[in-house]
Amino acid sequence: MKKEVYDVIIVGAGVSGLRLAAFLDKTKLRVLLLEKKPVISIQPRSFGTFTYTAKSHGLEPFIDTYFDTWAFYGPTVKAARTEKKIMCLVNYARWAASLKLKRVKVKTGVDIVKARRLDSGILLADRSKNTYFGRLVVDSSGFAQVVQRLLGLETNKETGLSYEVELDNCNLHVQKEASFILNFQVSNSGGWLYVLSRRKAQFGWADFYPESDATLADLKKRVHRALKTLTPYNSWLRDCRITYSYGRFGPAGKTPHKVYDNVIAIGDAGGCGTPVTLEGFREAVDSARMAYQTIMKVRDYSAKELDYFLDLFWDTYGRYYHMHKIIRYIYLHWVRNEDIDRWIANFNSVNKTDFFRLIRGEHTPYLMLKTLDTRLALDILFNAINSVLPSFLQFRPPISTSKKEVIYAKS
Repeated sequence: MKKEVYDVIIVGAGVSGLRLAAFLDKTKLRVLLLEKKPVISIQPRSFGTFTYTAKSHGLEPFIDTYFDTWAFYGPTVKAARTEKKIMCLVNYARWAASLKLKRVKVKTGVDIVKARRLDSGILLADRSKNTYFGRLVVDSSGFAQVVQRLLGLETNKETGLSYEVELDNCNLHVQKEASFILNFQVSNSGGWLYVLSRRKAQFGWADFYPESDATLADLKKRVHRALKTLTPYNSWLRDCRITYSYGRFGPAGKTPHKVYDNVIAIGDAGGCGTPVTLEGFREAVDSARMAYQTIMKVRDYSAKELDYFLDLFWDTYGRYYHMHKIIRYIYLHWVRNEDIDRWIANFNSVNKTDFFRLIRGEHTPYLMLKTLDTRLALDILFNAINSVLPSFLQFRPPISTSKKEVIYAKS
């Protein structure tokens, strides 16, 4: 069949792909958006983020609710700060349904099965043997990383999984609160609770992978177990009814972005993912805007020119990546539930500005030191020493990164 030629081909109509398509719809470029599913739909349907992120992307009309309080919950401790409408829940599914692309051509039900590099771009072929040529191909296919895999490029490994539910018939004792939950009895990463009303909430857990050998089925069991056993949520959510659920594997910001000749990967396909920060999908929408800025600036689509995208990304996020890796390692290998409680208790002593910097993921060494005290630092040090000793010399119980031992525990 006849080959279709475009300046830009976007593969994948998720959050990042649609955001980029919306930007490019205002240009004179020939743009094609390809989606494997027969209809465009966003899963999961809504994501929490800082309100300024929603405003900067023109998403205010699609905010389902605002949060005035952000809280950290440990096994027995809570730390919280309040600022009116500091965070919100954006309904990306409703945004996607409202999107009217005029110049960008959209094709659904297209399963790309081949990709080949030519001198001046990338040639794609679908299962029906239709071919599409793009001077630039933007891989926004999520963790499937379709274009990168077909071209034999380096891909991200599974580094996180999450499972979330929407709840009705709750008995919530807090209002307009978004919170992050840390408790090793359920997950080796953490959970979240977005209070939507006195009766409704979004609740979920995430797990670092492959440090945990869990599956999505395991994480689903943990979510159901947490609803019944973890305080104070069990008293709020005991009689709740699950109205929607969604689980997935994906990257968690562990791998830096990359660009290649004629190829950019954005969103989960580029390794954005969550949780790098605690603000939902900020990196996904930001990476789409950065890709747009790059496309409009560069003279050609060589990797050298496309490095501008990396400059934009690292100017915003890069300085925090190394600290996140250090924190992740310490958290998984040298921290116990008692340490989580003490750490969160220390959040109450930092000022409001630093508290919200913690949520945004702006984790500098100075900021992290402000959340430690002598006892906590020594306890983490002792846990680290204990972890390298042979079992007969260990002076405290070892820390396991797998939570399978509690998944099936009786409530």
